[in-house]
Amino acid sequence: MIMLMLYGGFIELFQVTLNKKWLNNAQNLMDSMIDLFFDDGVLYLSGSDVNDLPIRTKNVYDGAIPSGNNISVFNLMRLYSITNNDYYKDVFEEIIYSLKTDIEKNPLAFITLISGLIYDKSGGLHINLALDLDNKNINKNNNKDVNNIINKDININKILIKLVLILLKKN
Repeated sequence: MIMLMLYGGFIELFQVTLNKKWLNNAQNLMDSMIDLFFDDGVLYLSGSDVNDLPIRTKNVYDGAIPSGNNISVFNLMRLYSITNNDYYKDVFEEIIYSLKTDIEKNPLAFITLISGLIYDKSGGLHINLALDLDNKNINKNNNKDVNNIINKDININKILIKLVLILLKKN
């Protein structure tokens, strides 16, 4: 569970700082998690390297603490929206497909996963800014293009993006 929260923290740090170090950390951690825990369409509680357990258990239902599978789906969706790497999309779709019957029977046990689906399907405006730390390659005309994109739809994200642009101009 701590690893999943750490992963989410890396994504948040990347989105705030735009420092690719945090995105690389998130991708490396997610790739390792998938390699070690993903099997038969879900993430197990023990890694594939553990041989002395009679069975490998999995936790798919949210309780007082969200399940690792549901947090992972949400994190995979976020990572896919940033990187457009189809591998992450394939994994989260496979988890959702594997849990489809359980989700339909008891949706309240999958609140975190459903929140991820709402995030993924909300259609909000996603803009990924790629700036170098020294701001040497920023073209002032690009800012006009970004403003044109933002002004097309009314969305709460526009306010946040405009705030980021104002802060970038001050620095």
